Amino acid sequence: MSRGEELFERIKARNIAAIDDLIADAAAEQLFLDFKGSANTGLPRTLPTNDARHLAAAISGFGNAEGGIIVWGIDCRVDRVSGTPNVRKAPLADAMTFRARLEETLSRSSTPPHPLVENFVVLDGAGPGGYVVTLVPKAEFGPIRAITDGTDKYYIRAGDSFVSIPHDALAGLFGRKPRAVIWPQLTSHPVRRPGPLPGNGRVHVVLGIGLYNKGPVLAARPYVSVHPISVPTQETFHINAASNSFELRRSVQGNVQVVGREGLVIAPGGLEDLCSISLLYSAPVTSELRIEITVGTDSSNFEQFQLYASADDLTQAHAAALQGQSPQSIDLLHAKEALPHLT
Repeated sequence: MSRGEELFERIKARNIAAIDDLIADAAAEQLFLDFKGSANTGLPRTLPTNDARHLAAAISGFGNAEGGIIVWGIDCRVDRVSGTPNVRKAPLADAMTFRARLEETLSRSSTPPHPLVENFVVLDGAGPGGYVVTLVPKAEFGPIRAITDGTDKYYIRAGDSFVSIPHDALAGLFGRKPRAVIWPQLTSHPVRRPGPLPGNGRVHVVLGIGLYNKGPVLAARPYVSVHPISVPTQETFHINAASNSFELRRSVQGNVQVVGREGLVIAPGGLEDLCSISLLYSAPVTSELRIEITVGTDSSNFEQFQLYASADDLTQAHAAALQGQSPQSIDLLHAKEALPHLT
């Protein structure tokens, strides 16, 4: 997950609190973060010209670099006396309407259009005022040119600004081979008893791991590596490949690799199940569970994250399952890093 995507997921999870943190830490994040106010605060029938130009430059600049986010509704004008940015909240009068205007403008803001741009609304209290956060991921399909009234340029992010790309840098971008963009996906199952066991019998936890291809090209030979860092001694721990399309290998240290066979690909917009993690354990539990996961494909980025459950979490889930409550495995095995989700 890129830094821009991490910031976007943080805002989706924490809303106003995350925006406050970004305002306080804007200098450290300036390569991936841009603040933008709107003179018309989201009320006109079309996106104001200045906002459309900034959107186009950001799609080109972030897309041609490593990606980033725009937070609309933050005034970041430079103080004429001190020469430093004066960052303050200037909420959009109607955040939902402003997002609609952005969505209407996206397809004609650049060439080629960037299909992975997303917008998220953060309301200020009950609304309708608030903020819109635009995620522009790195474009893996070639350089992007900004297209709006008075703008027809290639941009790149440099520090806290979008600047035109010089010829040599542009030539290098044209030579970049398109790559798939993958997102890990977790599939939850109920935590249950495997059978009518008496007393403190064992309970069964199953969590599926898959990959979603959000990029513009085929993702070849998907894989997942599962490394148990800490597993309570009373557990039975298994990794099962999702189908015969995968090879499964185990090391003596407990690491498991599930690798797609030659010819297995994930189409753009496709979701492929890779494996399932299976835990069978009894109570009381005296140590935590921690598993490191690495997922990727032969033609994409890779992602790493950890699944974690404390001894208390495991003990409580065990008791609930024995009482027939069936807690969900995705609530028990928490991802230590924020993961993107399909919408």
